[in-house]
Amino acid sequence: MPAGTNGGMSTVGTLASLAGGLFVGVGFAILGLFVDGGAWQGGLVLLGGLGGLGGSLLDSLMGAVLEARGNSIYAYLSTSVLTCTPVRSRNMFSAYA
Repeated sequence: MPAGTNGGMSTVGTLASLAGGLFVGVGFAILGLFVDGGAWQGGLVLLGGLGGLGGSLLDSLMGAVLEARGNSIYAYLSTSVLTCTPVRSRNMFSAYA
């Protein structure tokens, strides 16, 4: 699958989202050592990893379902509003009222 395909996933990207979530979880667990009695909150590491991985999978699913159709509100926002370029075909709303 070529890079930039709506809903596409790569092994490197999926592992990076897991690693990023684990990194955030470790940060929260370390901060937890300084508050609330100083107990290690190892569950936060797992929760962070699952959150990063789950967010990445949800993003890919939404890209495959919503962006690929090209005529949804999501496609309108991502092509017209966020990039400040007009959408010339299938406009749902006018970006330049």
